[in-house]
Amino acid sequence: MKTRHSTLYALSGIIWMGIGIMLLNLGLGFLMQGFHGNHFLKDGYSGLFMWLSQALNGYDYAAVLLIALGLIVGFAKGRFMLQKAAYKSHARISKLANPTSISNIYSRSNLILIAIMMGLGMLMKVLNLPNDIRGTIDVAVGCALMQGSLAYFKMMSNSNDLAKQEE
Repeated sequence: MKTRHSTLYALSGIIWMGIGIMLLNLGLGFLMQGFHGNHFLKDGYSGLFMWLSQALNGYDYAAVLLIALGLIVGFAKGRFMLQKAAYKSHARISKLANPTSISNIYSRSNLILIAIMMGLGMLMKVLNLPNDIRGTIDVAVGCALMQGSLAYFKMMSNSNDLAKQEE
């Protein structure tokens, strides 16, 4: 199946945004899993979380701090790493014939990186990481993917603008 470059950018942006939203939601769930009504269930949380909750006078404050930390790290990673990867992808795709095969959406190195990231996600589950650690990582990665997806949407928009100018 052949498609325009702008469609590849849009599809990739949608994939990154969708996975980012899913991971952000999953991470928030892990960080908030111990909260049940007026009670907090400590099972599944690390000593770091317990220390933070004592230092900040509340489990909720510890959770908010870890959410903020995940968002900050994720924003920076998305802005400085994943957007760069998206622009490299753009440079690679723009050299291909237009329209091109949908199989050209990701390079071999991108597919290997995706497989490694999926493997790390599964490893976190197998290692049974504490909820606060896993949640913070998922929030950071989800935020980074969402930030990186914006580069694809920008490329899609620019590609559509160029196509209109050529007509």
